[in-house]
Amino acid sequence: MSGKQSLKILLADDHVLVREGLALLLKSLPSVELVGQVSNGAELIREARLLEPHIIITDLRMPVKTGVEALREINAWKKKIKCMVISMYEDEYSLVDALEAGAIGYINKNAEKEEFLDAVQSVYQGIPYYCKTTSVRMVRLLARSSFNPYSPVKTSDFSARELKI
Repeated sequence: MSGKQSLKILLADDHVLVREGLALLLKSLPSVELVGQVSNGAELIREARLLEPHIIITDLRMPVKTGVEALREINAWKKKIKCMVISMYEDEYSLVDALEAGAIGYINKNAEKEEFLDAVQSVYQGIPYYCKTTSVRMVRLLARSSFNPYSPVKTSDFSARELKI
């Protein structure tokens, strides 16, 4: 994260201790400017418009609007902002919701601080980052899906009987 311009980050989490802890960790980096902290999705949308951060780091489940709802709205009008989710939820539905909303990073709140900082660096560079437990879930999701990047023909989501009907 070195360079002339500082990395502007907007942080969203409804738990004050988590938000303040992440803020202290981010402020310890010389090239990071924490431009704002918010406690719900509606504030996140408003502050993202005003502050135009490079990265948004958000919790998934917050009051007023969830992190997912906020990311969907933000990504609809401001594609330049990179988004990373930090959550205690590791279920597949939360992961898919976050990715579909535009997050390119997903990390668990139990992650080590070094992994968190690696995730921030990766997301800033536009490289998707998923923590170890999330990566395992993504592999399982892909294994169970009909997605095959090497298949020249798209497989149908319908059974032979459904196709006949």
